[in-house]
Amino acid sequence: MADDTVGSNGRATVGSSGPVRAPQRSSMWSQLRPLLGDRRGSIVALGVGSALSGFTEAGILAILAEVAATLVDMATRVHIAIGPLHVEATVGALLATALVLAVIRIALQVLISFLPARIAADVQGDLRRRMFEAFTYASWGMQSRDREGHLQELMTSQIMQASLGALQATALITALFTFAVLVVSALVLNVVAAAIVLVAAILLFLLLRPVNAIGARYARSLSEAQMSYAGGVGEAVRVAEE
Repeated sequence: MADDTVGSNGRATVGSSGPVRAPQRSSMWSQLRPLLGDRRGSIVALGVGSALSGFTEAGILAILAEVAATLVDMATRVHIAIGPLHVEATVGALLATALVLAVIRIALQVLISFLPARIAADVQGDLRRRMFEAFTYASWGMQSRDREGHLQELMTSQIMQASLGALQATALITALFTFAVLVVSALVLNVVAAAIVLVAAILLFLLLRPVNAIGARYARSLSEAQMSYAGGVGEAVRVAEE
């Protein structure tokens, strides 16, 4: 697999010393940046949209729960106490509010569905341009050291996997913001239930950490196997043509 580095002239160069691995980094953003690129505006918009979507979803759930409890008691008015805020309204007014929130939720869902697809497409195009530029500006001796089929594999399957990783990264951002908003809303409504859910989520995250490490290790092995397979196929085709 070709190494993508930047030379003294500012151009990318290509080598063949083996699969490129991102350097170890500590912060989450530095780990996600290769997948998301320099698209802070889109990431901020995605985070804000996810947070607002979480607030609307929490509002809809709270209203429906209160309306259901009120209808069971055969009452016509609902009294809602959210911390220092006390609201009293009719069932019809609350249902209309829930409908408005649902429409806003749908509009926000369009936004947080469009942005990940746009980010992944931009990442795919940017990686392909950078990879082809790296190969083009590399010396002939460095290009000749790459095995046949490696460039094609990099430009297709490997970059496609990277774009799928970008989609997963945006899904992670959306889930984190939505989860944080739902937890905060639940803490306001019911501290005990929210604390139980939060503890369960943390325990589940810790239990799945080893699985994540195993998945990353197998993903690296799969990438190396695909590169080796592509090189073997390319060499077999060349031998057959000769």
